[in-house]
Amino acid sequence: MKKSKEIILLNVNGPDKPGQTASLTNILMQYDVNILDIGQSVIHDDLNLGILFEVPEEAGSSPILKDILFKAYELGVQVKFTPIPTEQYADWV
Repeated sequence: MKKSKEIILLNVNGPDKPGQTASLTNILMQYDVNILDIGQSVIHDDLNLGILFEVPEEAGSSPILKDILFKAYELGVQVKFTPIPTEQYADWV
């Protein structure tokens, strides 16, 4: 049975520090995810980062999410994962 694509919205909030976005996108790169959209704002040293990404069909999201959670803890930021149905994404684009 073929796995369906997973699209996940990652939201990151916390104090801004150099290298945070690079650290998180490096994890995504290691799993060969497709970044569909990314947005970032920093207001008074407070980071708000959103990354919409697609997990490869042959991969599962669990190891990716686990690694991001560990990195977020190291960086001192909070993360939230929101699964996005492919139909909803298709409506956005």
